[in-house]
Amino acid sequence: PGNKAESQLDKAVQATRHARQVSNRLLAFAKGGEPSRTILDVPPLVQEAADFALQGSSCQLSVVFDPDLACIEGDAGLITQVIHNLVLNAGQAMSGGGFLLIRGTNAEVAEAQIPHVAAGKYVVLRVEDSGPGIPESVRERIFEPYFTTKLGGSGLGLASAYKIMKAHGGNIFAESSSLGGACFVLYFPATEQQAPQ
Repeated sequence: PGNKAESQLDKAVQATRHARQVSNRLLAFAKGGEPSRTILDVPPLVQEAADFALQGSSCQLSVVFDPDLACIEGDAGLITQVIHNLVLNAGQAMSGGGFLLIRGTNAEVAEAQIPHVAAGKYVVLRVEDSGPGIPESVRERIFEPYFTTKLGGSGLGLASAYKIMKAHGGNIFAESSSLGGACFVLYFPATEQQAPQ
C-alpha cells in the first residue's frame, strides 16, 4: 500500500479477473451453451472494451453514439469479447499508429434489406480503422474458423465474433472503411427495455 505501483497492480488484478470471467463464458459458449442475457447499455460496454484492447497502442480512438441509442439484450462478457477482438485486430493492423472510429446508431431494417438480418429495430455498431484493410480476395473467408492472414494468428477471433453475433440474433459484416482500412458492421437487435442503473 502506498507504493507508486499499487494502482497499476490493482488494474492488472482487475484485468485478470475480467479475463477469467470472459474465458469461462467463452468456454461455456463454445461447448454449446446459450448466452446469458441481460439488458445492456452499449456505450460504456464498448468504451471499456475498446480502451482495454488499445492499452499501449499509439492508435487514436474516437467513439460516437446516437444520444438516444437503444439498449440491447445479451451476454456482456461475450459482446465485450467481440468488441475487444475487433479493436485488437485494428490496433495490430495499425502498429505504426492510426485512427479507429466506433459509431453506434439506431436503425430499422426492412424485410430482405440486409442479407441474413431479420426485419426489426437494431443497434448498429461500425468499427472502422485507417489501416491497410482486408484484401477483397480473402474477405469472404475471414469468419471461417482457423482462417488467418496474420503471422502467429489463430483464426479464432473473427470466427468467435461471428458465432457470438449470430447467437444474439444479430450479424456481422466486413466492408471497406471510409477511413481507408477495414470496417466491421455489427447488428444487435434493439430492445425497448432500459438497462438497470
